[in-house]
Amino acid sequence: MKLRMKAFLVVSITMILFLLLLFGTAGPILLRESKLLDDNNTLKDAELIKNNMESDLQGLSRTNRDWAVWDDTYYFLLGAKPDYVEVNLLSETFENNQVSFIIYLNAKNELVYQQGYDLHQHKELHLERAFYETFLPIAQSYVELNEALLVQTSNGLSMASLHSVYTSIGEGPSAGTIIMGRFIDSKYLSTTAKELSLTLHFQEKDSNSTTDAWAVAAEPVSETEIKGSLTLKDYMNQYTYEMSFIGQRHFYLEKKESIKQLGFLLVLIGLFFILFILLLLDRFILSRVYRMSLQLNRIQNEKNVSERIRTSTKYRDELTTLENSINMMLQSLEEKHNEVTKLAYYDHLTLLPNRYLLEEEFRKRIEAHSSLALLFFDLDGFKRINDTLGHEAGDVLLQTVANRLAPVLAKVDGLAARYGGDEFVILVRYHQHADIIALANAIIAKFGEMYTIPSQPVRISASIGISLYPQDGNTLDELLKNADIAMYEAKKGGKNQWAFYTIPIQ
Repeated sequence: MKLRMKAFLVVSITMILFLLLLFGTAGPILLRESKLLDDNNTLKDAELIKNNMESDLQGLSRTNRDWAVWDDTYYFLLGAKPDYVEVNLLSETFENNQVSFIIYLNAKNELVYQQGYDLHQHKELHLERAFYETFLPIAQSYVELNEALLVQTSNGLSMASLHSVYTSIGEGPSAGTIIMGRFIDSKYLSTTAKELSLTLHFQEKDSNSTTDAWAVAAEPVSETEIKGSLTLKDYMNQYTYEMSFIGQRHFYLEKKESIKQLGFLLVLIGLFFILFILLLLDRFILSRVYRMSLQLNRIQNEKNVSERIRTSTKYRDELTTLENSINMMLQSLEEKHNEVTKLAYYDHLTLLPNRYLLEEEFRKRIEAHSSLALLFFDLDGFKRINDTLGHEAGDVLLQTVANRLAPVLAKVDGLAARYGGDEFVILVRYHQHADIIALANAIIAKFGEMYTIPSQPVRISASIGISLYPQDGNTLDELLKNADIAMYEAKKGGKNQWAFYTIPIQ
């Protein structure tokens, strides 16, 4: 056999073994990683559903709390407001607050009044006389009620909030309990699906399911589709529901196609290599493949989505096309990563950081600074604007408030975050109390200016509670809790003012 043929056979066998080894090791690894990416992407969507429901439950609790400390509600339960229902429980009240039912119990947990509303049909919903009895075990279990949970009713699963009723200044014994709730029905499902751009399904599951409440899961259902789910259980763990969606296995399919294309290219390159002498093979092809492989391994090991592989300027061939394709793929991955980061750490309405980014920033700032101030405030009169002008007007107002905060905080290097609803948090370094007082006064003055929403002039004010690190707490939760207490002290003093947290005397 001639040496040329021997060389041809040696190169051919070597190339075949190389390709088999490459696909035998790299292929399963790449596919396994793509499966993990699809799982993570689906779990993030399921977490968005969970966060959205928890946000709705918290919003329902805040709305109920506002009604629970309203003097009209207090005296209605005492029988002193005969026109309360006619004046306040209008269809607009249910629509604007997205509430399906309201129940009033007196101090003896006896029914005073209950009313339901069909948010889908936009009309009053008839409730059975015994409907309120579903909530009696909860109402009878607590002396002071401030609960938000999932409750199974005769109309299906619902989000419910129970609050003890007091006067606006918190005086006197509780007059009873107010219960607000929203059914998790087709209307709620379609609204949530539209907000999250997902196609959602909701069904009851086996009550003996061992899956934890609020657990999220992802599992492939076919070669091209993956299922994400959120498990919901009522507070007694007697009923189990699943909210799910079906998504495409984009990463898996793209990776599988990429592997096919990569394999095709490598086979062509291998045939090309076989036709040339071994010296040229090493000089023009194998060295470049090796260099590209090293770069990809480094990018993979470092998980640096912003890095790109170095493209060859000397050659214009299939490997150059492959390098550009890989860079395009890396660019797409970086864009997706940035989108997910933005969804996870920023409020979609005001574009301010959310509570998750606030927690990270707090940890960073306490490492760099010894004295921090946390200002917690909400908007006085925001509920009235939401109830009278609608939620769209409320959203515009929140965006305007966020825009007004920016120039004020730019002067002091402060961080503003939307904590939820009309509640905002500011984190700022300070040297002396006068710095904090000046900032609080500047915010109150800025918020006191007229707002136009839209073409409707309105005025609001802000009540600010202030807690200091480390005097009032070493963790973000402690500072938020104490600042919230201080904020309500400011409200008791007449609103539109600030108050520092003071440690209660034991």
